[in-house]
Amino acid sequence: MKKSLSILVAIILVMSLFTGCNKDKKANTTSKVELTSEYENSTELVGDPNATGELTVGVYGTEPSEKNLDMFCMAVEKFKKLYPKVILNIDRVSYETEYKTYQNKLWKSVQDGTSPDLFINYRNIEAFDAIKNNLIADMSSYFEKDSTFQSEEYNQAVLNCNDHDGKKFIIPLGYSMPLLISTKTILKEHKFDVNQCTDFYSTTDALYELANNASTDEKPLSRLSWNIFPVSIGLNFIDYDSKTVSLSSMKNKECEKKLSKLSDYCMFDNYDEEWIDKLKQKKTVIVQLRDGLQDPINSYQSINTTDEAVIFPWRNANGNIQARLAYDNIMVSNSSKNKQNAYFFIKVMLSKDIQLLSEFGGSYKQFIPISSYALKEYLKKKLLSEEALSISTNRQKTESDAIKFINDFIDLTNQVDGVDNDLKICSLFAKSMLPFYEDQKSYEECVKDAESKIQAYVFG
Repeated sequence: MKKSLSILVAIILVMSLFTGCNKDKKANTTSKVELTSEYENSTELVGDPNATGELTVGVYGTEPSEKNLDMFCMAVEKFKKLYPKVILNIDRVSYETEYKTYQNKLWKSVQDGTSPDLFINYRNIEAFDAIKNNLIADMSSYFEKDSTFQSEEYNQAVLNCNDHDGKKFIIPLGYSMPLLISTKTILKEHKFDVNQCTDFYSTTDALYELANNASTDEKPLSRLSWNIFPVSIGLNFIDYDSKTVSLSSMKNKECEKKLSKLSDYCMFDNYDEEWIDKLKQKKTVIVQLRDGLQDPINSYQSINTTDEAVIFPWRNANGNIQARLAYDNIMVSNSSKNKQNAYFFIKVMLSKDIQLLSEFGGSYKQFIPISSYALKEYLKKKLLSEEALSISTNRQKTESDAIKFINDFIDLTNQVDGVDNDLKICSLFAKSMLPFYEDQKSYEECVKDAESKIQAYVFG
């Protein structure tokens, strides 16, 4: 059972997912992270105190409280201040409610025209079907006629990842990246060159070689979550025009064999202190970071006290980064009579000060802000604040290291060239391919089964 789970994990990372959408020295170094050029004119969000009407927002999460001031709760409060005459209703479903039940209820209400005006939800196949059936509103005209919305302040690959012919049906709130972490000393000892990891296949080869050279009792790779290295290859295998799925022609048979082997060399850590300590003690070589900003920041701050943290991405086939879309995306019902107010709420959710609230509770803290301004400010706040610098014995080096980390991280986000979409497709592929890894069926038989199941899921 444990072996099957391990193999399943390895397959999932292959598919996660093939789908892609596309002069003072101190003063000088600090200036690198100052908000200049496209960020210097970042404007404060201005509301409309005369706007009237109603807006019902649906969200899947916990009830707001003083101890749970998540991004959504703060956005609600801000919306009320900016649009005081708009009657705001919240249709909030608790985490205790079974998600599948909530999904069924939500999409039925969308079909019936009784859904909330705006809802924040996963991006999944139901959304594609709803768009195809003209149930989700195209909000592009609202963005286009709004002269105060500065799209250049956002990560363009993520902001536009859902666009079709310039139409905006699904608006993302953030994203995450497939990142790996080690230390400079460990990588040197294992002769692992990060620079050789130029794309998905070379990274797979490098990790496979690392695992293959390990002794039988070593576990050189470590993971935190059920998907060891959630990474996109960035290849399109679904043709929506001809309604076909083609996996057999993809260059992945040998790659999958190597990825399956990697699962034998992975430790299954669940707590931050475990894997950070293992890196510090050189008990593991490379760890996959979880989604969002918390892991990179926490690990960087902890590891850099004894060594130099090295964070690098698992690139896609194009050599860029295929990001993972966060689980929270905004959609507006086409039956809504309050689309203007819905757009106002979208702007609040995308505003820099709300996006800066990544540290608050709720699922929203799992992603990287789509606002480039908010991302830079958040990293500066965490790594260059007086509190962060004051605990260091070498303040100047700590500041210099932090600036380098911030600039390197921003450079990585600028390389995002597409975003993953539906995790269900990944799961279908993984289950179909499991017999291949257990030597029960041929590769070709499993691929054919995967194509059939994915086609049925996507096209019905």
